[in-house]
Amino acid sequence: MKKILAIAAAVFMLAGCIKVNTPLSINPSSVTLNVGDEVSVQISFDGDAVAVTSLQSEDPSIASVHGTIITGVSVGQTRVFTQQLDAEGKVVDTAYCNVTVQRRKD
Repeated sequence: MKKILAIAAAVFMLAGCIKVNTPLSINPSSVTLNVGDEVSVQISFDGDAVAVTSLQSEDPSIASVHGTIITGVSVGQTRVFTQQLDAEGKVVDTAYCNVTVQRRKD
């Protein structure tokens, strides 16, 4: 029983030394824009990331992306995303920002 407790204690102490990766994220994770408006977002990722792709829009006819700026193009909903790649170029994480574009209320 003492061996089991000693092993459990050792595993618990080692767990505190293991680096926990910060997941890939886009902040904010959701935006609402009027047609023609722009918003800047931030991409956060683990410092050990080999590569992170640029932001892309799932539907550029609703929201376009240039760098980290999202622009409302037409009324609708879509997502913009970025992906974290490993050393072989395989996708290991994907982050999304939900985008709603509405008509400007003048």
